[in-house]
Amino acid sequence: MLPAFFHNIAYYKIDDRFSFSGDLIITPGIIYYFPHTDLEQERIYRGGESESGFLGLQTLGDLFSKMLTHFDLSQPTIGSKSWKTVMWKWGDPIEVLQYRLDALIAESKHKITDHSDFSSTLPIPSRFAANSVRQVTIDRGGMLTFEAFYDQHDFNIGAEKKRDLQAALVEGGFAVRMF
Repeated sequence: MLPAFFHNIAYYKIDDRFSFSGDLIITPGIIYYFPHTDLEQERIYRGGESESGFLGLQTLGDLFSKMLTHFDLSQPTIGSKSWKTVMWKWGDPIEVLQYRLDALIAESKHKITDHSDFSSTLPIPSRFAANSVRQVTIDRGGMLTFEAFYDQHDFNIGAEKKRDLQAALVEGGFAVRMF
């Protein structure tokens, strides 16, 4: 039953660690991804993956995060549930949702300025049309992988959601291989 929404999905793997978390939306013929959390920045703010002997790093990261928030310098986020309810209501035609999601992506592209610090910004939301997506696979652990726009895209859906994801992708017109 489309559209299908998958919340807090990790994306963009570097050195076996995911860089972002966001919402994955499957509609007929289109996969959308809206990042809302910079996981690398969260790891930095929390003091990284410190060993038990370095508890001070965790505290220092929390303090740093609170200071950024106090001075209104924290990482911007898109509230994953609130934007969805604004964008679409059950019963509306899916084309309405697709139109609004496309408009949101276009607006996001225009917000990027020359003065942006790209080392600490979220990527713009993504739109993957079925005709631009190749080699769609879902592995045993629930990792969705496909090629689009000359790049490989990895989304960690999780084993518990992989059947729902597979059903949504097939209904959306994507050829999915499970292994």
